[in-house]
Amino acid sequence: FDAGDLNLALDEFGRTLDLDPGHLGALKDAGNILFELQNFSQAAEMFDRASAISPDDAEALMGLGTSVQRLGNLELALSLYEHVLKFEPNHAHARLNIGIIMHETGD
Repeated sequence: FDAGDLNLALDEFGRTLDLDPGHLGALKDAGNILFELQNFSQAAEMFDRASAISPDDAEALMGLGTSVQRLGNLELALSLYEHVLKFEPNHAHARLNIGIIMHETGD
C-alpha cells in the first residue's frame, strides 16, 4: 500500500470510530495504519484504547508494545510483552521483542 491508500483507510476507520468510539476492530486497524505511517504516538493511543476495552487482546497489547518500544519506552513495552505471555505463553513475537529489548539494554 502507498501512503495515500493508508490515509484513505485511516479516514474510513476514523468515521467508524466517530460513530462507535469503542469499536475494537477499528481501533486496532487504525493503530496498525498509524504504525505503518510511523506515527507511533497516535498508534499507541489507538492500541491503548483497544487494550482498555479488551485487556487480554494480544493484538492490541502487541501493537501498543511495539509502538511504545519505537517511542523509546522499553520498560513499558517489556511489561506489555510479558503480559501477553501470561495468557499466550508461546506468542513468538512477544518472545522475540523481549529478546530484542534485552539485547538492546544488555540484560
